[in-house]
Amino acid sequence: MRLDTEPHTKGMSTDTAAADRKAGAAAAAVRQAESDLAGGRRAISVDALHEARDKRRHAVLAARGERARAERAQEDARLAGLQEVGRQVDKLAASDLAGDLSEVLRAIADACARARAIAREWDVSVRELIEAARDLDVKEDPPGGAPWAPEGLAVRSLPGSQWVTHHRSRLTPVTADIARAIDRAVIGKPDDGLLLVQGVTELPEPRRPARVFHAPRGGQYHAVYTTDPLSEGWLAQIKSGALRELGADEIEAWMRGELA
Repeated sequence: MRLDTEPHTKGMSTDTAAADRKAGAAAAAVRQAESDLAGGRRAISVDALHEARDKRRHAVLAARGERARAERAQEDARLAGLQEVGRQVDKLAASDLAGDLSEVLRAIADACARARAIAREWDVSVRELIEAARDLDVKEDPPGGAPWAPEGLAVRSLPGSQWVTHHRSRLTPVTADIARAIDRAVIGKPDDGLLLVQGVTELPEPRRPARVFHAPRGGQYHAVYTTDPLSEGWLAQIKSGALRELGADEIEAWMRGELA
């Protein structure tokens, strides 16, 4: 809502400026007459000089009168604007803002509560599956990923990092993310909110490495996924016995997590 409360004094300002110009011209005429008379440039009668001075005085007073009328009109317009603002304040104050918003805000609150309830129910189910998997001695992903684990199952239950995986489908709790998702939905970006809640993740298909090397001294395994020729550094470690290349069956066992 925009209120038109600006004083309408454009015409009045024009009249004031015209009166000021007229007063200025009259004053200039008096100065010129007095200068001419004093300089002997022309003869000016007493009556003519008095007439010029009277015109200047009249023009000055008329200009003051125009300014006074303009100021009164501007003040009247300002007071009218203030009264209009007051009327609009009273009108808006009398409207039922709380009533208009009540149903909408209650619907938002109910929807947020439902979203939190869905998240809690999901988390309870996921944690029950995590506990069941742990009770059955399911481990974390072997190097080949959950598809290479017994029955395709893998699990993790650490503070801040919990999941259970079957083949390529990984389930995680979502309660920690639901508050941020609700915030995004409230500002009109529900799709952005959904991106924050990753209860189900489809993992990429596990890749079988082209070669796997074992460092007997440290016990580490090094997977190489490219078929490019090995660098001189790799070849030197293999020649010295610092690295041993696994055979095909050993690679399968490593991917299943059977090699320590």
